[in-house]
Amino acid sequence: MAIARERKWAFLTDDKLARRMARKWNIEVSGTLGILVRAMEMSLLAVEEANVLLRQMTEHANYHSPIADLRVLLTD
Repeated sequence: MAIARERKWAFLTDDKLARRMARKWNIEVSGTLGILVRAMEMSLLAVEEANVLLRQMTEHANYHSPIADLRVLLTD
C-alpha cells in the first residue's frame, strides 16, 4: 500500500480493512471484481469467461461475491 501511495498507483485487494485504509489515504483501490471488469473492458476476457472464473472462485476458492453476474458492473 505504501508503494501504491508513493507512486500514485491503484492498490488491489479484497481485504476490507486495507481497502478502508487505502481510501483514507486517497489511494485508488480495486479488488477481484474490478480486475475482472477491467479485463472485460480491455477485451482480455469475454463476459462469459469472466463469469465462469467468478463462479469457479465462489464455488471452489472460498471467494465471496455480492454478485453472480459481472454484466451488472459493466458500463456502456
